[in-house]
Amino acid sequence: IGARSRWHESQPECVGSTAAMPCDEFPENRTYEGGDPGATKHRPSLLKIPFADNSGLGGSFSQFRIQCGLADSQSFLVIPTPPALGIPTHRICG
Repeated sequence: IGARSRWHESQPECVGSTAAMPCDEFPENRTYEGGDPGATKHRPSLLKIPFADNSGLGGSFSQFRIQCGLADSQSFLVIPTPPALGIPTHRICG
């Protein structure tokens, strides 16, 4: 987990994003893999999505950090699954 940057806003996938359709990044911009300078080594996925979805995902990530007591530079594991599988999101701390 690191400092938030706005590096992705100048990328081709994000050009033309608006307040209603902001550009989202995965892994999250607050992580080393999704933010600058990690993005130069591990390019994240960038996609314009509805504001409500982007805001909800950001809020969920913030809650996860707080609930699990994750400090800056602390590692955690993410296991992405296809939505079609219908597997609910789980957060396991400890």
